[in-house]
Amino acid sequence: MTWLQRSPHGAESPRRRRRTWRLTPARCPWLAVGVLALLLDGCAETPPGPRRRALPTTPVSVPQAPASALAAAAPASLGAAPSAPSATAAPSGAPALPPSVGLAPSAAPLPPADAVSFERPRLERVGVPGDKALQVVFAPAGVRRALIYLHGVCGNVPALLDFAGAVRRYATIIALLGDERCPERGGWRWASPIPHLERRVEAALRAVQRARSGELDLEQVIAFGYSQGASYALGLHRAEPGRFPWLILGGSPVHPSPEQLPEVSGVLMFGGEYEPHRRGMQTIEELLEAGRRARWLTLPKVGHGRFGDGAAVTLDDGVRWLLEPAQPP
Repeated sequence: MTWLQRSPHGAESPRRRRRTWRLTPARCPWLAVGVLALLLDGCAETPPGPRRRALPTTPVSVPQAPASALAAAAPASLGAAPSAPSATAAPSGAPALPPSVGLAPSAAPLPPADAVSFERPRLERVGVPGDKALQVVFAPAGVRRALIYLHGVCGNVPALLDFAGAVRRYATIIALLGDERCPERGGWRWASPIPHLERRVEAALRAVQRARSGELDLEQVIAFGYSQGASYALGLHRAEPGRFPWLILGGSPVHPSPEQLPEVSGVLMFGGEYEPHRRGMQTIEELLEAGRRARWLTLPKVGHGRFGDGAAVTLDDGVRWLLEPAQPP
């Protein structure tokens, strides 16, 4: 049968209708045989295999890991005493470091190592006559030690709350504000000489002592400085080494030599994982070789200007080491 279709050029051209073939069992007997074989195979019984044991559906309680285990998972630590928990093992090929020496000047009892608190405490304002108000995180009752915190350039003082929940177990944290305003960024920076800062620190300690009804030791204080504040914390120690026997220097632009720290009881330095810290680690090695008690810690997954979520565990380990009596050489 033919029918006419007009071509694109206007002429009519014949075109035949195509036949459609259908696959039927009569035309393709092998198709029926194949389908029947598949059906019979599907109905065959599969031999039983080993039965799997059902998983328990009841909840399983997981015990909380002690702080020593948490400290072992902390980032790299350099110069820890043998009795103190080390954050991680030293990288392969690293030079062996001598043990820390020296005795901490105070034998005040330390809180249990497995009582790390991750709660963020509140910053309290404490007034100082003739000066800017302090921002304070109070230690629990019975803890008399004080820690002076000096922030960095135009620094954010509330950032210390990242670690204050753990460090407050060892000392009341007293944060002073710098001397000059930062007009472009807000905040404060340090500009006055060390004798002026000494007078401010003296007034701050006495104000907090009054706020704690006398429960604060004014004789031996931890000096903690971050970034620019580390330079001023070092200045406090060098001016009064007996009053500020412990040093914590974070993100420090200064790297004290052993000759600058003849009477130090302990130096803890730290930096962020994403900031350069080779010079700081080298400083710790030099202090250790000279017989000083020193240690390096790395805050995980942060750069300069931040403490981060790992700061509480890391600095809890570090401050505890700082205040423990050192093992004899």
